[in-house]
This record gives sequence, structure tokens and C-alpha cells, in this order.
Amino acid sequence: FKRSTLYWIISHVVNVSVIALIAITTQSVVYLVSGYFVSQLIMTIIFYRRTISIYSPDKNNNDPEMITYGSHLSAINIFGTIANQLDKILVFHFVGAAPLAAYSFAFAIPEQIKASLKNLVTVGVPKLAELGEDHLRKSIIDKTLRLTVVCTAIVVLYWIAAPYIFAILFPAYMNAVFYSQLYMVGLIFFPGISLFALYFQLMQQTAVQYKLSIIGNVVTIVLGVVLIARYGTLGAVLENTLSW
Repeated sequence: FKRSTLYWIISHVVNVSVIALIAITTQSVVYLVSGYFVSQLIMTIIFYRRTISIYSPDKNNNDPEMITYGSHLSAINIFGTIANQLDKILVFHFVGAAPLAAYSFAFAIPEQIKASLKNLVTVGVPKLAELGEDHLRKSIIDKTLRLTVVCTAIVVLYWIAAPYIFAILFPAYMNAVFYSQLYMVGLIFFPGISLFALYFQLMQQTAVQYKLSIIGNVVTIVLGVVLIARYGTLGAVLENTLSW
């Protein structure tokens, strides 16, 4: 995990630096998008090759089903990625660039907190993967309940602290404070969604994962189109909270 985290940090520093340099020197959207993907691709290749050289995996001991199952997981994640980015496009389309900026600041901190919790779940995967199905189910339920209590406490604290955080970090976007607080409510449901998704992933129940992904993302898209068209930025925040 230490090495993985280090590679993640270096990759993101390089990625952000490239984007910043391009943004300063040119107004080309094509260059920005190209710089984003090319820098990510290069860093991924570098660290992939380094990981292979360090750990030297036994090519004769590969699970033949690993590539197939990995392909299914990638396909599931692609649909989710598209659905989760659609709200930004719809906000820009229906209400414009300035409200989109406020919306971006509204979810900036909640998304970082959510990402930290995702890392916590990732760290626990090797331990959970060693459990049998019955023990895994009990462990997932227990951890879901405990993490839900923790997330609820985080949401309450954020509601109290958000005005002060924005006053210090984003004083020009104080109008986004309520949106950010409302967006944060979705965090309460994060443990249940993430841990039960992890359970189906460890059990390699591909059909269930496809169903959950399709249903969840269709709900996200429908709510996004309906609520953002009607309520603008507030609709985008409601869509995220309700879809979770």
C-alpha cells in the first residue's frame, strides 16, 4: 500500500503539473485533454513496468479467468464513470459556466472525503478476500453498520464546519456552502454501497454487479436530466444525494 500510494501521488502530481502548464501557455481544449490522457498513460506504463520488474510475477501461475473477470469489472466501471460525469455536462448545458464552477466547489471537499474512505475499503480487501462466504457476509454487515455511524458523524461535523471552511478556502463561493452540505449527505450511504459492491466483487458474481450498475446508473442519469433541467445547480446536488 505504501508503494501504491507513492505511485498514485507521483502520477497525480505529474498529471496536474502538465495540465497547469498547458492551461497557462495555451487556450486549446484539445491540448488540455491530450495532456491529461497522455500524461496519465505515460505514468501508468512507467509504474506498471516498474511493478512487474520489482515483483516478477510467475507467468506460469496466472489464473486464466483473471483477464475475463477483469474485463467485466472494467465494463461495469465505464458505465458508472459516464453516468457520474453527466451531471457536470448537464449543469453547464442548462445553467451555464458560473453555476458549474460553484457546483464544482460544492462537491470538491465531499469527494475528497469519499475518496479517502474508498482507500480505506481498498486497504481492507486482502483481509476480507481470505474469509469464507459466511464470515465475509457477517464481516461486511458489521463493517457497514459501524462505518455508517462514522459517516453520519462526519456529515454532521461537515454541516457545522462547512461555512468556516469555505470562508477560509473559497470565500468567493460562499453561495455553494448549502449545496456542499446537501451533497455531503450522500456520504451516509457510502459504506453500504461500497462494501456490498465489494462483497459481490469478491464472490465474482458478475451478473449481480451488472444489474446493480445498470439500475444505479440509469437512476442517476434519469434523476440528473429531470432535476437539473428543472432546478439547475440545486437539482444536480439533489440528484447526487438521492441517487446514492
